[in-house]
Amino acid sequence: MKLPKLHLACSDDTYRPVMSHVLITKEETVATNAQILVVHKTKDLFPEQFIDDMPKRMLIHRRFWADICKNHLSIYFNNETNQVEIMRKFKYENIKYFYPIVFESEIGIYPDYTKVFPKKQESKKEIALNPLLLKNLYKAMNTYADSTGLKLEFYDNYGAIIAKLNPDTGVKGMIMPIMINE
Repeated sequence: MKLPKLHLACSDDTYRPVMSHVLITKEETVATNAQILVVHKTKDLFPEQFIDDMPKRMLIHRRFWADICKNHLSIYFNNETNQVEIMRKFKYENIKYFYPIVFESEIGIYPDYTKVFPKKQESKKEIALNPLLLKNLYKAMNTYADSTGLKLEFYDNYGAIIAKLNPDTGVKGMIMPIMINE
């Protein structure tokens, strides 16, 4: 199973510790640094048993997510220890790794990402993007070998740009422009 590089969409800002985590709910898995936002359907990333066993909402630090993204044989959620467990093959044996989760009550409430996606309107004429942010957005969204890039949707009266994989897999993201000229 391959997980997207959502850690690239997380913040490394110590003033917003909750945004240095990936939010996993039973429906969606989210990462944002306030400039880019990526939302995956949790069922597309994790096995059904993992989703059944996990709490309603949990956070995994971006460093742990980066490590979990590396190849693994299986992934589980342990209710007793509140940890994500993965199994990796190392030479001739399987080794278990454990990753702690945290709850929003411990480090702060995750931003309400559902309210930032704009409604469809007409396109902007000219827009500037940070290519590194766009690259990180693509890496954080892409888990599909057949993806050929991003489709971008631009909106009037709203600075955000909506990104979808090409072909559309249901994964959506958002990036804020650095300049808009009308």
